Amino acid sequence: MDYQANTGRLSEVLIGIVTTFISLIFFGLVFILFDNGKTSFAAAVGVLALSFLGLWFALLSYRLLFHKPKKYGGLISPLALKFWCVVFGLSSTVFLLFGILELNIKAVFSSIIMLPACWYGWQLANKRQRRNGT
Repeated sequence: MDYQANTGRLSEVLIGIVTTFISLIFFGLVFILFDNGKTSFAAAVGVLALSFLGLWFALLSYRLLFHKPKKYGGLISPLALKFWCVVFGLSSTVFLLFGILELNIKAVFSSIIMLPACWYGWQLANKRQRRNGT
């Protein structure tokens, strides 16, 4: 199975609808933080992070629902793919360490599975960068 093969327009629309709901959830969380009324540095960072994620998922939804692919193909850029690989790789490493310390075999197993996926995503981003010349 080719991971970059066209999945069809119906799949794109369905995934676009899912990413729209994810975006709305992030924006709803921003609203909850504003509605909470607490003004602190942590709340400001939380609002910025949730807004960023909401906008990112909204952009994915737009691309999927209105069939607006990126210039060089793919749903996300190689830089964004690398960013998420780092985020998930670091969090999986921390989760792995906590799993080992607490002797939680399920946590260790899930972390071990996630690390090769992050490495593969990084390799995919490098391949796309070489192909695009960026």
